[in-house]
Amino acid sequence: KEAVAKAQAELREKAKIVRGKKRFLEQEQVNNQEVQVKIDSKKRAVEKSRLELQKTKGTLVELEDELAALRNELLEAQAEVHRAEEENARLKGAADTKASLRSKIAATLEER
Repeated sequence: KEAVAKAQAELREKAKIVRGKKRFLEQEQVNNQEVQVKIDSKKRAVEKSRLELQKTKGTLVELEDELAALRNELLEAQAEVHRAEEENARLKGAADTKASLRSKIAATLEER
């Protein structure tokens, strides 16, 4: 009887340990599921950010291309303005020369 009672007590103690380990395992499985949900959420957020970054890089390339085109247009416009200013200066010089000649001719004609 005593051996049986001792064996039953050991069995109850081991069953208690097993139940404790089973509860621990169940809790760890729940924790793991929660962590996996968080990991999956972070993965989705990272993928969304990656896609946004790719889109932003594409937009940046487009804007850089547009900026380069605008710079070229500006340089062309500056060159055109410079040419026009040179032409205006040349024409003003020619007009001044003609005015001077007219004055000389008029003075010469008045003397005669």
